[in-house]
Amino acid sequence: MKLHPSFALVMLVAALAACGKSDKDAPAAADASARKNDALPGAAAAAEPKRQAVGAAALPQADPSTAEANYVPVNSGAQLAYLYYAVSGMPVDYDKLAGIVSQEFRTANNEFKKQEILQTLKPKIDQQIALFRQNRYVVIDTNYQLDHIDMDSKSFPLRGLPSKDSYVYYQDSSAYKLALTNAEAFSKYKATSDAQARELEDLVEKYRARGNARLYLYAQDTDLNAQLVRFQAVRVKLLAEDGKPIAQM
Repeated sequence: MKLHPSFALVMLVAALAACGKSDKDAPAAADASARKNDALPGAAAAAEPKRQAVGAAALPQADPSTAEANYVPVNSGAQLAYLYYAVSGMPVDYDKLAGIVSQEFRTANNEFKKQEILQTLKPKIDQQIALFRQNRYVVIDTNYQLDHIDMDSKSFPLRGLPSKDSYVYYQDSSAYKLALTNAEAFSKYKATSDAQARELEDLVEKYRARGNARLYLYAQDTDLNAQLVRFQAVRVKLLAEDGKPIAQM
């Protein structure tokens, strides 16, 4: 399966709110973060979302035996919004969703015309939300990069995936966001053999240990304050720049 993302994922990192920074400080912080993460296009600084006081183990858990064919490709903020309403059960903000999915709605200046467009969009929006209520398994692509091997653990630090201190959104809508509840389990890739470790280290040395990370995810819950969907990562496939798989976690 090859995904063709319509919109790039943008990662937000660093807890500015905890540092007491004001809005006027944000551009400078974002520039600094972008320089720090120059190997990962789209990185930018922002406040970390509030996390609900619930442990990951208490959340609904994915069935690891679920076939990959059952994972729905997600590649837009609109789809993430559908997931948010499917999982949270919150009343749908149709005006907000219409503004994301329809350029005609966004640009219409006649309120009667906007209402006509909205009435046309509502059944389609409801259908998409219903589909995600039936199936919370999704697959997304994002950028990754492996760092040099840690010889003691025979593992490679993996950068680019959402972590406990970051979340991501799609460029068509920053309103709805995505985070992982078990990111720590996928923060390093442990080589399966000495031969693979040498092969991957060779790629790192040549600045070629990067590409698309294919994340197979299960939507567990939402953060209503941040309009955030929390996912459990079930498996991750690392693809080389030419699209060939080089590792799986």
